[in-house]
Amino acid sequence: MSENSLGFSLSDCEITLEDIWFPNLIIINQVSAEQKLRFTRVDSQGNAKYVRRLMSTFSNDFLFKDFPFDNQILKVSAIAFEDDDVELVLDKENIKMNDIFSVEGWDITQLDPIYYDANSLGNSSDFSKVEIRFNAHRVRSYYIWKLIIPLCLIVLMAWAVFWIPPAMLGPQVSLSTATIFTLIAYRFSIGYQLPKIPYFTKMDKFVFASTLIVFMALGVAISTSYLATKGKEQLALRIEKNARFIYIILFILILLFSFLF
Repeated sequence: MSENSLGFSLSDCEITLEDIWFPNLIIINQVSAEQKLRFTRVDSQGNAKYVRRLMSTFSNDFLFKDFPFDNQILKVSAIAFEDDDVELVLDKENIKMNDIFSVEGWDITQLDPIYYDANSLGNSSDFSKVEIRFNAHRVRSYYIWKLIIPLCLIVLMAWAVFWIPPAMLGPQVSLSTATIFTLIAYRFSIGYQLPKIPYFTKMDKFVFASTLIVFMALGVAISTSYLATKGKEQLALRIEKNARFIYIILFILILLFSFLF
């Protein structure tokens, strides 16, 4: 329809939503929305433009198995339910991340959108779907310096028990128990920084395995001290010497399997 056929100009014409048809657009993962702006405009060719600006909260499913080295995909999923063919196309000029946008502890980058049609969605109805996606990359340096390295030092402190002669029961037990208490305090202090989920993350595996190896060091220290008191000091020394290498190899394997596999 042109303005000549109507006998008057449609340029910058403003009308209400009730006067025009517009797609039934639904944001699938929208939790709440506060409307900031809403209007329609018709150009000189009769094309209606519907503008709506919202401040919204969205839900996304996160998988934390790789914590604290995880990446998360944030999505805004929109779908148009229509009887007629409606194709959703993003305006790349206007849909982009603000340069000053930031989230503490994360590096956010925008990804290419994904388009779906009725065939790809496995539905006989005529509708299309689009996902606006962002990649959230967790800043790892904080967790390396605040969580991983302190725990490594605690584990290495327990390793020092194998360098104390088995006959010196007091220093061995004192060092081992001090390490255990330090580890318990550490686990309490990091509890609030770990995600509350029903499965193990990489960090959980590292903490659990490190706890086992520290208690193992305590057990070996008590055993060698017991052997030394029974007159088997040479056997106790051999066990300690072997334990020095076995312990550090086990700890390296724990690091590798916790964070690389």
